[in-house]
Amino acid sequence: MHDYRHPSLRRLVLSCVLATTAILTLTRCSSSGTGPDIGLKSGVVAVPTYHYDNQRSGIQSKETTLTPANVNATSFGKQFTLPVDGQVFAQPLVATNVIMSDGKAHDLVLIATEHDTVYAFDADVASTQPFWSKSLLQTGETTVPFTDTGSKDIQPEIGITSTPVFDPNQNILYVVSKSKLVQNGKTTYFQRLHALKVETGVEALNGPTVISASIPGSAPDAVNGQVPFNALKSLQRSALALIDGNVWVAFASHGDNQPYHGWLLAYSAADVSQQTYVFNDTPNGSEGGIWMGSNGPSSDGNGNIFLASGNGSFDSTQSNYSSSSLKLTTGPNKSVRVADFFSPYNQQLMSAYDNDFGVMGSVLLPDQPGPVPHLLVTADKSAFIYLINRDSMGSYDATTNHVIQTVKLDPNSTHQNALFFNNALYLSGDSSPMYVYPFNPTTQQFQITPSSATPETFTCNGCWVGGSAPTISANGTSNAILWTVDATQFGVPGPGVLCAYDPADLTHELYSSTQAAGNRDLAVNANKFVTPVVANGHVYVSGNGAVDVYGLLTP
Repeated sequence: MHDYRHPSLRRLVLSCVLATTAILTLTRCSSSGTGPDIGLKSGVVAVPTYHYDNQRSGIQSKETTLTPANVNATSFGKQFTLPVDGQVFAQPLVATNVIMSDGKAHDLVLIATEHDTVYAFDADVASTQPFWSKSLLQTGETTVPFTDTGSKDIQPEIGITSTPVFDPNQNILYVVSKSKLVQNGKTTYFQRLHALKVETGVEALNGPTVISASIPGSAPDAVNGQVPFNALKSLQRSALALIDGNVWVAFASHGDNQPYHGWLLAYSAADVSQQTYVFNDTPNGSEGGIWMGSNGPSSDGNGNIFLASGNGSFDSTQSNYSSSSLKLTTGPNKSVRVADFFSPYNQQLMSAYDNDFGVMGSVLLPDQPGPVPHLLVTADKSAFIYLINRDSMGSYDATTNHVIQTVKLDPNSTHQNALFFNNALYLSGDSSPMYVYPFNPTTQQFQITPSSATPETFTCNGCWVGGSAPTISANGTSNAILWTVDATQFGVPGPGVLCAYDPADLTHELYSSTQAAGNRDLAVNANKFVTPVVANGHVYVSGNGAVDVYGLLTP
């Protein structure tokens, strides 16, 4: 694949956390005479993980400020910019009602950069100074120059690429860094898992821990029957996932530079020095990277983890699961078992032509009323979507696909993540519009032609991929807005373009950051795989050296 938070107050606040499946909404707690009013805001929404939840829905369904009526160039635009020290490929996260050093509750936007720095800014106030910033580089270390990897997928430096994950119950941000140390003529590469207190940025829970692993196998890079984790070659682009008390970290590669594998490692969320699970999808082969367009592993909340692997070795009898949609469960002794899988009948040909799986994560649909209640959607690089029964995924048959539906979408190819909202799938292809495909819950079939498409196409000059990853804000299903960022100018370099559309009719553009006169809303220079984040009346757009914050303008 070539794509490239004094302890008593803390306990009081934490007791207010109400976790939902899709969005974390924090409600004001009364101190009941036990202490001062610390100014907690009611109804604020946290964004703890990529695409909002572990189903990877892409839907922020508790947005009460932004509506189709006020998102326009007259009343909506860029409010302020948060400067950082490098490229931001990771999706910003939002933590809410965090008691900071001033003794007040703040909402924070958490930003990670390729310069191996993490920032915590006030999410609602313009400031060039964060509450804190922390470099994750240790003494003598640098970020990894892109030339060391033999790939141009991320340049000029590689530090933090993936979206971290935030645990509001502990007020901990988990993040993976990559670094290089040259000492006494020896070069060593590190990937580390950090657990940072969101109030201060201080390392916690016995972090950081150096990421390492090995697994029995006969892969070409096996040493004495053990396949080792390679910190240089392994690309940690997939978003982290917090599932069942573990932090899950997935890896692919920089380009197709051998040897590499798809790794999925887990660490205890209570003590990140403790590795809990190890999985390699090609222990007796090669490749099978877990890219998923920056998405993270998905979870149904019942102990099952879903992900998609890219091209490489496939032979299920030999435990090689490239180009596959995987359902994983955990076992004893750090083991992870493939409980079920699906691989297309023509996966070998797809792999040969680099039209493989793994370009988007697994979108878990809400429980359905039809004969198959538990569905997921994923896609391959040639823009075929696969509607899969999560309870019986279809395995592999060399002559046909045993899935609910396979549909060739209008794009010729895609490298982007999709979302499912109000019985419709939204997806953009390379150098193509954003499309919407209605879903019939009775027949459990997608309409094979789009019901609407954006007038604009989304490409990405100089990054080998195109399209755009959508997100939707809504109040339930009312006042829905589809947001996306056009990264066409990525390789120029040039600004990204924030766009907003009516999800019911994508030909109706509500807003573009190019509409206002005098470049009032000009966005930061674009990065590929950027997903806009909507929370509490703000839209956060990341890019090269900054995150722009959009919202309603003061009259």
